[in-house]
Amino acid sequence: MIRAAAISPQMGPFSPHCLRRLPPSGARAARSRDGLRPDYGRRSRISAQKPGSRPEVLSLSEASASSLAGRAVSPRSPGGRVRRVPVFLKDHPLPHTRSRRRLRTTVLGLATAAGVLLSACSLDQEEEVRSNVQSWVKLGETFYFFSRVNCTAALFDVKANRISSLIRKAGSIEAGMRAIVEGETVAFQIDALSPTQVTEQIMTLDLPLGLGVLSSGTGGKDCMAEEMEVAYFNALLDPTSVLIYAPQDRSMAVFDRRNRRLFFSRGRPS
Repeated sequence: MIRAAAISPQMGPFSPHCLRRLPPSGARAARSRDGLRPDYGRRSRISAQKPGSRPEVLSLSEASASSLAGRAVSPRSPGGRVRRVPVFLKDHPLPHTRSRRRLRTTVLGLATAAGVLLSACSLDQEEEVRSNVQSWVKLGETFYFFSRVNCTAALFDVKANRISSLIRKAGSIEAGMRAIVEGETVAFQIDALSPTQVTEQIMTLDLPLGLGVLSSGTGGKDCMAEEMEVAYFNALLDPTSVLIYAPQDRSMAVFDRRNRRLFFSRGRPS
């Protein structure tokens, strides 16, 4: 659900007030009872015992040679002192029985099914997005990519400032709107107009069409990291940036010419 928010002329429709911050990722580290050091389980409790107390585990430095795995060695050295003999347990590999092979096959099948389900829960795949975007500009490496069921966000390096001739270029708002209506991918190359200003003028001339462009530009923000979100907002306000809109899949890209990178944003169509 999109929540309406007041839009100031300075900030534009892509104001950060409309952005939803992602919750902090990762779990908090477990801490001990005193709250100062992490609890590593039994080992930390054993090491914290008093010197006079005897641990519950066998200490090889205190055991005599005769008690260690039946090793046939003299329990005492010529001086009458207990010898410290390390124990190296022999490995006994488990036989590959029919039940173990069946269990292994089941585990591998579940892992494969989990991978398929995870990919199905993503709106886009990186290879597919790169395949589409590389026909717009000359792509370099992928700086960032994240997709889930309702959004996709990506950041790519760009090797050249030139936009490909495979997509339509519009020198005016009206020409770009005609390309969108005809279902063609279009790059708005309009001097002194930032992508935010282009979107505002489209909304002024045709509100439903402009809202479609706006929803594509804001749809991917839920999949952006906080640092990428700030950089994306700055590129939207830069007059040297170029807005690229693909009406076929309702995806939007911002070509940041100043830093030679391309932001990709797409939300799940309603």
